[in-house]
Amino acid sequence: MIPLRIEQLPDVLSKPVDNEVGILEALLVSLAKGQHHAELWQRLHDAALRDDRTAELAFAYEKIQQDRRLKIMPAPNQAIVALHVYEFYKECLSDLDGAISALEKVLAVVPGHPEAFAKLVEIFERKKDKARLIQLYTSAASPKAEKELQLEYLQKALNLAAGFDDDKAVKLAQQILKLDPANVAALETAEEKLSAASKFSDVTRMLEAAIQLGIPEEAAVRARGRLVELYDSKLAEIEISFLFCTYHVGEGSASTEAIRVRGRADFFADGRFEPLGAIGRGDIELGGQIARSLEIDHDRDRAAVLYFAGGDVRGKSELPDVADRVSVWTPLDGRFADVDLKRLGFAKAR
Repeated sequence: MIPLRIEQLPDVLSKPVDNEVGILEALLVSLAKGQHHAELWQRLHDAALRDDRTAELAFAYEKIQQDRRLKIMPAPNQAIVALHVYEFYKECLSDLDGAISALEKVLAVVPGHPEAFAKLVEIFERKKDKARLIQLYTSAASPKAEKELQLEYLQKALNLAAGFDDDKAVKLAQQILKLDPANVAALETAEEKLSAASKFSDVTRMLEAAIQLGIPEEAAVRARGRLVELYDSKLAEIEISFLFCTYHVGEGSASTEAIRVRGRADFFADGRFEPLGAIGRGDIELGGQIARSLEIDHDRDRAAVLYFAGGDVRGKSELPDVADRVSVWTPLDGRFADVDLKRLGFAKAR
Protein backbone atom coordinates (compact mmCIF):
# COMPACT_ATOMS: atom_id res chain seq x y z
CA MET A 1 0.00 0.00 0.00
CA ILE A 2 1.31 3.42 -0.96
CA PRO A 3 1.90 5.57 2.14
CA LEU A 4 -0.50 8.44 2.61
CA ARG A 5 0.78 12.00 2.27
CA ILE A 6 -0.20 14.75 4.68
CA GLU A 7 -1.93 16.77 1.91
CA GLN A 8 -4.23 13.80 1.23
CA LEU A 9 -5.58 13.58 4.77
CA PRO A 10 -8.32 16.26 4.59
CA ASP A 11 -9.97 14.33 1.75
CA VAL A 12 -9.35 10.92 3.37
CA LEU A 13 -10.88 12.04 6.67
CA SER A 14 -13.97 13.41 4.96
CA LYS A 15 -14.86 9.85 3.89
CA PRO A 16 -15.40 6.65 5.91
CA VAL A 17 -12.06 5.80 7.49
CA ASP A 18 -10.53 2.34 7.23
CA ASN A 19 -6.77 3.00 7.45
CA GLU A 20 -6.09 4.48 10.89
CA VAL A 21 -2.49 3.26 11.02
CA GLY A 22 -1.69 4.84 7.65
CA ILE A 23 -3.20 8.15 8.73
CA LEU A 24 -1.20 8.18 11.96
CA GLU A 25 1.98 7.34 10.06
CA ALA A 26 1.39 10.30 7.75
CA LEU A 27 0.87 12.54 10.79
CA LEU A 28 4.11 11.24 12.31
CA VAL A 29 6.10 11.93 9.15
CA SER A 30 4.73 15.47 9.05
CA LEU A 31 5.52 15.98 12.75
CA ALA A 32 9.09 14.83 12.16
CA LYS A 33 9.37 17.61 9.58
CA GLY A 34 8.21 20.16 12.14
CA GLN A 35 4.58 20.35 10.95
CA HIS A 36 2.13 19.50 13.70
CA HIS A 37 -1.31 19.85 11.99
CA ALA A 38 -3.23 19.62 15.28
CA GLU A 39 -6.52 20.07 13.41
CA LEU A 40 -5.94 16.83 11.46
CA TRP A 41 -5.39 14.85 14.69
CA GLN A 42 -8.70 16.20 15.94
CA ARG A 43 -10.46 15.35 12.66
CA LEU A 44 -9.15 11.79 12.96
CA HIS A 45 -10.74 11.48 16.41
CA ASP A 46 -13.99 12.93 15.09
CA ALA A 47 -13.96 10.48 12.18
CA ALA A 48 -13.44 7.54 14.55
CA LEU A 49 -16.54 8.57 16.49
CA ARG A 50 -18.50 9.22 13.31
CA ASP A 51 -17.64 5.86 11.75
CA ASP A 52 -17.75 3.87 14.99
CA ARG A 53 -14.05 3.06 14.58
CA THR A 54 -12.77 3.97 18.06
CA ALA A 55 -11.56 0.41 18.74
CA GLU A 56 -9.58 0.42 15.48
CA LEU A 57 -8.06 3.81 16.27
CA ALA A 58 -7.14 2.62 19.77
CA PHE A 59 -5.31 -0.34 18.20
CA ALA A 60 -3.58 2.00 15.73
CA TYR A 61 -2.41 4.27 18.56
CA GLU A 62 -1.01 1.25 20.41
CA LYS A 63 0.89 0.21 17.30
CA ILE A 64 2.19 3.65 16.45
CA GLN A 65 3.53 4.16 20.00
CA GLN A 66 5.85 1.19 19.40
CA ASP A 67 7.03 2.61 16.08
CA ARG A 68 10.78 3.25 16.00
CA ARG A 69 10.19 6.50 14.13
CA LEU A 70 8.35 7.86 17.15
CA LYS A 71 10.93 6.62 19.67
CA ILE A 72 13.81 8.40 17.92
CA MET A 73 11.92 11.69 17.67
CA PRO A 74 12.90 14.57 19.97
CA ALA A 75 11.21 14.39 23.38
CA PRO A 76 8.88 17.37 22.69
CA ASN A 77 7.48 15.61 19.60
CA GLN A 78 6.95 12.40 21.58
CA ALA A 79 5.07 14.50 24.13
CA ILE A 80 2.81 15.93 21.40
CA VAL A 81 1.81 12.43 20.28
CA ALA A 82 1.19 11.32 23.88
CA LEU A 83 -1.06 14.36 24.42
CA HIS A 84 -3.12 13.36 21.38
CA VAL A 85 -3.39 9.86 22.83
CA TYR A 86 -4.64 11.46 26.07
CA GLU A 87 -7.27 13.44 24.17
CA PHE A 88 -8.41 10.32 22.32
CA TYR A 89 -8.78 8.21 25.46
CA LYS A 90 -10.54 11.01 27.33
CA GLU A 91 -12.86 12.31 24.61
CA CYS A 92 -13.52 9.26 22.47
CA LEU A 93 -13.28 6.34 24.88
CA SER A 94 -14.02 8.03 28.23
CA ASP A 95 -11.15 5.90 29.51
CA LEU A 96 -9.68 7.87 32.40
CA ASP A 97 -7.01 5.29 33.20
CA GLY A 98 -5.80 5.35 29.60
CA ALA A 99 -5.82 9.14 29.63
CA ILE A 100 -3.78 9.22 32.86
CA SER A 101 -1.29 6.76 31.41
CA ALA A 102 -0.83 8.99 28.36
CA LEU A 103 -0.21 12.07 30.51
CA GLU A 104 2.31 10.16 32.60
CA LYS A 105 4.05 9.26 29.36
CA VAL A 106 4.29 12.96 28.56
CA LEU A 107 5.94 13.64 31.91
CA ALA A 108 8.27 10.70 31.40
CA VAL A 109 9.68 12.16 28.17
CA VAL A 110 9.40 15.84 29.18
CA PRO A 111 9.63 16.11 32.99
CA GLY A 112 7.64 19.03 34.33
CA HIS A 113 5.60 19.44 31.14
CA PRO A 114 3.18 22.20 32.27
CA GLU A 115 0.09 21.08 30.37
CA ALA A 116 0.36 17.41 31.27
CA PHE A 117 1.18 18.23 34.90
CA ALA A 118 -1.81 20.56 35.24
CA LYS A 119 -4.17 18.00 33.70
CA LEU A 120 -2.98 15.26 36.07
CA VAL A 121 -3.40 17.55 39.07
CA GLU A 122 -6.95 18.32 37.93
CA ILE A 123 -7.78 14.62 37.45
CA PHE A 124 -6.34 13.48 40.79
CA GLU A 125 -8.01 16.36 42.65
CA ARG A 126 -11.34 15.49 41.06
CA LYS A 127 -10.86 11.84 42.03
CA LYS A 128 -9.69 12.86 45.51
CA ASP A 129 -6.71 10.59 44.95
CA LYS A 130 -4.30 11.96 47.57
CA ALA A 131 -1.76 9.18 47.15
CA ARG A 132 -1.23 9.88 43.45
CA LEU A 133 -1.28 13.63 43.98
CA ILE A 134 1.45 13.29 46.60
CA GLN A 135 3.48 11.13 44.24
CA LEU A 136 2.96 13.60 41.40
CA TYR A 137 4.15 16.58 43.44
CA THR A 138 7.06 14.60 44.89
CA SER A 139 8.22 13.49 41.43
CA ALA A 140 7.93 17.05 40.13
CA ALA A 141 10.25 18.24 42.92
CA SER A 142 13.26 16.63 41.28
CA PRO A 143 16.78 17.98 41.89
CA LYS A 144 16.74 19.30 38.32
CA ALA A 145 13.90 21.70 39.13
CA GLU A 146 14.53 25.18 40.51
CA LYS A 147 14.84 25.27 44.30
CA GLU A 148 11.75 27.46 44.70
CA LEU A 149 9.71 25.07 42.57
CA GLN A 150 10.99 22.06 44.51
CA LEU A 151 9.92 23.68 47.77
CA GLU A 152 6.51 24.60 46.36
CA TYR A 153 5.79 21.04 45.22
CA LEU A 154 7.20 19.43 48.38
CA GLN A 155 5.08 21.73 50.54
CA LYS A 156 1.94 20.83 48.58
CA ALA A 157 2.80 17.14 48.96
CA LEU A 158 3.39 17.63 52.70
CA ASN A 159 0.06 19.41 53.14
CA LEU A 160 -1.67 16.43 51.54
CA ALA A 161 0.33 13.80 53.42
CA ALA A 162 -0.21 15.31 56.88
CA GLY A 163 -2.98 13.29 58.48
CA PHE A 164 -3.09 10.90 55.53
CA ASP A 165 0.31 9.21 55.39
CA ASP A 166 2.41 10.18 58.38
CA ASP A 167 5.51 8.25 57.26
CA LYS A 168 5.43 10.07 53.95
CA ALA A 169 4.81 13.38 55.70
CA VAL A 170 7.97 12.91 57.77
CA LYS A 171 10.07 12.12 54.69
CA LEU A 172 8.69 15.13 52.86
CA ALA A 173 9.34 17.42 55.81
CA GLN A 174 12.92 16.19 55.97
CA GLN A 175 13.35 16.86 52.24
CA ILE A 176 12.07 20.39 52.77
CA LEU A 177 14.48 20.95 55.65
CA LYS A 178 17.44 19.92 53.51
CA LEU A 179 16.50 22.61 51.00
CA ASP A 180 15.29 25.16 53.54
CA PRO A 181 16.70 24.68 57.07
CA ALA A 182 14.70 27.70 58.24
CA ASN A 183 11.37 25.98 57.53
CA VAL A 184 10.23 25.59 61.12
CA ALA A 185 6.73 24.45 60.08
CA ALA A 186 8.18 21.40 58.32
CA LEU A 187 10.31 20.59 61.36
CA GLU A 188 7.33 20.84 63.69
CA THR A 189 5.20 18.65 61.42
CA ALA A 190 7.82 15.90 61.33
CA GLU A 191 8.38 16.13 65.09
CA GLU A 192 4.65 15.86 65.73
CA LYS A 193 4.21 12.78 63.52
CA LEU A 194 7.26 10.95 64.87
CA SER A 195 6.36 11.70 68.48
CA ALA A 196 2.81 10.46 67.92
CA ALA A 197 4.31 7.18 66.70
CA SER A 198 6.63 7.07 69.75
CA LYS A 199 9.67 7.20 67.46
CA PHE A 200 11.61 9.32 69.90
CA SER A 201 15.05 8.25 68.68
CA ASP A 202 14.06 9.44 65.20
CA VAL A 203 12.86 12.74 66.68
CA THR A 204 16.19 13.36 68.40
CA ARG A 205 18.17 12.56 65.25
CA MET A 206 16.00 14.89 63.22
CA LEU A 207 16.18 17.76 65.73
CA GLU A 208 19.96 17.47 66.03
CA ALA A 209 20.29 17.41 62.23
CA ALA A 210 18.03 20.46 61.98
CA ILE A 211 20.20 22.36 64.46
CA GLN A 212 23.29 21.47 62.44
CA LEU A 213 21.59 22.57 59.22
CA GLY A 214 21.12 26.01 60.71
CA ILE A 215 17.48 26.48 61.69
CA PRO A 216 16.67 29.96 63.10
CA GLU A 217 18.05 30.52 66.59
CA GLU A 218 14.63 30.75 68.21
CA ALA A 219 13.72 27.37 66.75
CA ALA A 220 17.13 25.96 67.70
CA VAL A 221 16.57 26.97 71.32
CA ARG A 222 13.21 25.25 71.29
CA ALA A 223 14.74 22.15 69.65
CA ARG A 224 17.43 21.91 72.34
CA GLY A 225 14.77 22.21 75.01
CA ARG A 226 12.85 19.39 73.37
CA LEU A 227 16.03 17.31 73.20
CA VAL A 228 16.51 17.81 76.92
CA GLU A 229 13.04 16.42 77.54
CA LEU A 230 13.33 13.51 75.12
CA TYR A 231 16.74 12.27 76.22
CA ASP A 232 15.74 12.55 79.86
CA SER A 233 12.17 11.29 80.05
CA LYS A 234 11.78 9.17 76.91
CA LEU A 235 15.19 7.69 76.17
CA ALA A 236 16.76 7.66 79.65
CA GLU A 237 19.99 9.17 78.31
CA ILE A 238 20.69 11.60 81.16
CA GLU A 239 24.22 12.35 80.02
CA ILE A 240 23.06 13.47 76.57
CA SER A 241 20.13 15.33 78.07
CA PHE A 242 22.59 17.14 80.32
CA LEU A 243 24.68 18.20 77.33
CA PHE A 244 21.72 19.85 75.60
CA CYS A 245 20.26 21.38 78.74
CA THR A 246 23.63 22.97 79.48
CA TYR A 247 23.52 24.70 76.07
CA HIS A 248 19.88 25.50 76.72
CA VAL A 249 20.38 27.02 80.16
CA GLY A 250 23.55 28.74 79.00
CA GLU A 251 21.54 30.56 76.32
CA GLY A 252 19.53 32.25 79.04
CA SER A 253 16.35 30.53 77.88
CA ALA A 254 16.17 27.80 80.46
CA SER A 255 12.99 25.79 80.48
CA THR A 256 11.72 24.20 83.66
CA GLU A 257 12.73 20.85 82.20
CA ALA A 258 16.27 22.00 81.50
CA ILE A 259 16.68 23.41 85.02
CA ARG A 260 15.39 20.17 86.50
CA VAL A 261 17.65 17.97 84.42
CA ARG A 262 20.63 20.17 85.09
CA GLY A 263 19.86 19.96 88.77
CA ARG A 264 20.17 16.20 88.51
CA ALA A 265 23.70 16.57 87.20
CA ASP A 266 25.63 18.55 89.81
CA PHE A 267 29.13 17.54 88.75
CA PHE A 268 32.54 18.39 90.20
CA ALA A 269 35.96 17.00 89.38
CA ASP A 270 38.21 16.63 92.40
CA GLY A 271 37.93 20.33 93.15
CA ARG A 272 39.61 21.27 89.88
CA PHE A 273 36.41 22.18 88.06
CA GLU A 274 34.07 25.02 88.85
CA PRO A 275 30.43 24.34 89.77
CA LEU A 276 28.16 24.39 86.76
CA GLY A 277 26.55 27.80 86.38
CA ALA A 278 24.12 28.66 89.15
CA ILE A 279 24.25 25.18 90.68
CA GLY A 280 26.67 25.49 93.56
CA ARG A 281 28.47 22.81 95.52
CA GLY A 282 26.17 23.27 98.47
CA ASP A 283 22.89 23.55 96.55
CA ILE A 284 21.55 20.23 97.76
CA GLU A 285 17.93 21.14 96.97
CA LEU A 286 18.63 21.55 93.26
CA GLY A 287 21.56 19.21 92.92
CA GLY A 288 19.72 16.55 94.89
CA GLN A 289 17.43 15.86 91.95
CA ILE A 290 20.10 13.46 90.75
CA ALA A 291 18.83 11.02 93.37
CA ARG A 292 15.80 10.33 91.22
CA SER A 293 17.99 9.28 88.31
CA LEU A 294 20.10 7.06 90.54
CA GLU A 295 17.04 5.41 92.01
CA ILE A 296 15.59 4.75 88.57
CA ASP A 297 18.76 3.64 86.81
CA HIS A 298 20.67 1.99 89.68
CA ASP A 299 23.68 3.17 87.73
CA ARG A 300 25.66 6.07 89.11
CA ASP A 301 27.93 6.15 86.06
CA ARG A 302 25.19 6.89 83.56
CA ALA A 303 24.31 10.04 85.49
CA ALA A 304 27.90 11.25 85.67
CA VAL A 305 29.43 12.89 82.62
CA LEU A 306 31.28 16.17 82.72
CA TYR A 307 31.20 18.43 79.63
CA PHE A 308 32.50 21.65 81.12
CA ALA A 309 35.88 22.72 82.34
CA GLY A 310 36.14 25.88 84.37
CA GLY A 311 32.61 26.88 83.36
CA ASP A 312 33.71 27.18 79.72
CA VAL A 313 31.05 25.91 77.32
CA ARG A 314 32.52 23.65 74.64
CA GLY A 315 31.00 22.46 71.37
CA LYS A 316 29.45 19.05 71.56
CA SER A 317 31.95 17.68 69.04
CA GLU A 318 34.86 18.99 71.11
CA LEU A 319 34.94 17.52 74.61
CA PRO A 320 37.17 19.33 77.09
CA ASP A 321 40.25 17.71 78.49
CA VAL A 322 39.24 16.03 81.73
CA ALA A 323 40.71 13.54 84.08
CA ASP A 324 39.87 9.91 83.51
CA ARG A 325 37.94 9.90 86.77
CA VAL A 326 35.81 12.58 88.41
CA SER A 327 34.07 12.90 91.71
CA VAL A 328 30.33 13.39 91.51
CA TRP A 329 28.10 14.52 94.34
CA THR A 330 25.33 11.98 94.87
CA PRO A 331 22.72 13.17 97.36
CA LEU A 332 21.26 9.71 97.56
CA ASP A 333 24.41 8.58 99.33
CA GLY A 334 25.29 11.98 100.73
CA ARG A 335 28.84 11.79 99.44
CA PHE A 336 31.10 12.26 96.42
CA ALA A 337 31.35 9.14 94.23
CA ASP A 338 34.34 8.31 92.06
CA VAL A 339 33.22 7.76 88.45
CA ASP A 340 35.24 6.27 85.61
CA LEU A 341 34.57 8.63 82.69
CA LYS A 342 37.04 6.88 80.46
CA ARG A 343 35.03 3.68 80.65
CA LEU A 344 32.00 5.61 79.49
CA GLY A 345 33.91 6.90 76.48
CA PHE A 346 33.70 10.57 77.46
CA ALA A 347 37.17 11.19 78.80
CA LYS A 348 39.87 12.68 76.61
CA ALA A 349 43.60 12.22 77.00
CA ARG A 350 45.14 15.23 78.70
